Amino acid sequence: MPKDHQKLAIEIYTGQYEFFAEKTAIALQFPLNLIMTLNASAVAASLLLVRGALGNEHAKIIIEAVQSAFWVFGGGIVCVLIASWFQWKLYSKMMHRKRQLLESAIDATDFKTAILPFINEPTPKTKTYFQGWCFFFIFVSFICFLIGVYLIGDGFK
Repeated sequence: MPKDHQKLAIEIYTGQYEFFAEKTAIALQFPLNLIMTLNASAVAASLLLVRGALGNEHAKIIIEAVQSAFWVFGGGIVCVLIASWFQWKLYSKMMHRKRQLLESAIDATDFKTAILPFINEPTPKTKTYFQGWCFFFIFVSFICFLIGVYLIGDGFK
């Protein structure tokens, strides 16, 4: 394939690389950061409640109320980490596919054959698989946050 065709294939690859990187980050990074911040803030608030309760006559009640919620918030943080792993797997799978397309485009004999896979690329099933698991763990983490808040509120009745 001529040098200018190779250069164009690389430019198309780079554009798609940036597009998919941005698309993945926008779709998954915001909920991950939001839930991680909520759960981490709740853990910190739980620790502050326990610290404030020390030396208080109601210390045992407060510590018992916070103890189970603390573990639920920790479970939410673990779920966010698992969701982040699925996000990374999704992104690496997509980029591996793009690299394979670029390699086949560079090895192609003519320009049309080189560019065709970029234009008519099928959506891989693994994308929806990894994305689905990522959103599932984000959802579970949010549920953990809500349960933890409920447990703290219920403990102070």
